[in-house]
Amino acid sequence: MSIRYLSGGLAFCVRMLPPAGEIVACGFLPFSLSSEKKVEEKFLELFYTYDFLTYPYHQIYCYYYPESAVLVPTELVTAGQEGLWLFEGLDDVKPRPVGDVSVCYLSTPLPEETKSLVTRTDSTLVQLFRRTLLVVELIPASFPALVLRLEQSRGFLASELLVLLEGNQLTLLAHRRGEVFSYRQVSLHVPSDEKSLGEEVLFYLFAQWQHLGLDGAIDRVALGVPAPDFAMEVVREEQAYAHLKELLAPYVQTVEVFTYSPC
Repeated sequence: MSIRYLSGGLAFCVRMLPPAGEIVACGFLPFSLSSEKKVEEKFLELFYTYDFLTYPYHQIYCYYYPESAVLVPTELVTAGQEGLWLFEGLDDVKPRPVGDVSVCYLSTPLPEETKSLVTRTDSTLVQLFRRTLLVVELIPASFPALVLRLEQSRGFLASELLVLLEGNQLTLLAHRRGEVFSYRQVSLHVPSDEKSLGEEVLFYLFAQWQHLGLDGAIDRVALGVPAPDFAMEVVREEQAYAHLKELLAPYVQTVEVFTYSPC
């Protein structure tokens, strides 16, 4: 079973064990950030609404959005000291005092296994997941799309910049031949119209593209959209991507929009 917070609410998916992996049940509980209810309250409401989620499962995954993250060689990650990689410096948009228990640090190995993504996130949700589900694996929200693209593009010689847009969260991951070499996460201002949203994404996309020295004639851009079964508010992202593709056309030869299962 997997549970994930999306821009429009909480999604869940129950699958058969591999190799079948067939979806047994999936659902969505609408939730807006403007709502007076906190995410924790909606999380508990999800279990009250779908009581079969309380059954024992072989594996349980909860996908979360990090406050910040950094790629680190796996061999250098020490359990209990992950926070050292996310130094609270002058550029930190949310500085925290040392020893602050309101946040926790997690480390998740990437599919190619030589690097890990070290993240900082709200400890309230982490404690809620672990208290409610007992045995649960916490995974960064970008991983389902990343795993899919790594599999689909393993034969490509070019680099690919993976773009994931959900609500006000923009994630940019660069990979080449199965290896991730760049990660960036941005909180957007979320303009009122899709055209402006696409243009804001373009700004960060091009900044990362130039920083990595990618070539528009060779390298690729992949724009990820959650499958409709798992989200109610994908139209806005799709329209923003459509405008983004038009803006990218003169500069990047290959731009692909793909659908992925977010949980």
